[in-house]
Amino acid sequence: IISSNPPYSLLNNVIKKTIELKPRVINYLLGINNLTPKRIETFEKAGYGLTKIHMCKVYKWFGMSIIVQFELSKSSIISYDRTIWK
Repeated sequence: IISSNPPYSLLNNVIKKTIELKPRVINYLLGINNLTPKRIETFEKAGYGLTKIHMCKVYKWFGMSIIVQFELSKSSIISYDRTIWK
């Protein structure tokens, strides 16, 4: 299990490294705007499903925060569409 509050400026690098380590469960504390469909797709392509999302508000932190859990070989509880509609 990997559980982290990764620095948002390095989030893509942290995600890549975490996936390379192949833990069974990955938990991150993130700002709500940091969980993007592209990042969810990155986990799904590596075999991880988003299985839990917990939203919380911490006084003095900017905006809402979320705790997300990805599990190896599990289905995601969320759907998304990355198609750009014009």
